[in-house]
Amino acid sequence: MPRHSKSKVWPQTSKLKIYTRPEDIVIYTETDERGHVQTNKKGWEKFKATVILGTFQDNETFIEVPENTLIWTCNITSRGRLSQLVHEGEIYSNEKVTVLVHVI
Repeated sequence: MPRHSKSKVWPQTSKLKIYTRPEDIVIYTETDERGHVQTNKKGWEKFKATVILGTFQDNETFIEVPENTLIWTCNITSRGRLSQLVHEGEIYSNEKVTVLVHVI
């Protein structure tokens, strides 16, 4: 039996702005065949990440996200892999995503 993902999907939202801090890291990447983002950044395990389905440009202070876009809060493992992106039983594999790593 597969393990339950530690990612938490946000409720469906209206258009919103996610404000970033100067120390936050924004990366544009794809999920793998299992719905994980592989960052290979071992030092990120103590951080959390916000993952947005699709590619959205940041303008130095915020990322603007259109309504009804899927967003997750994810854990980062000791190998730099983000928890699996799943929503209503669907695994989001091989999808373009915007990742905001919250450096604290």
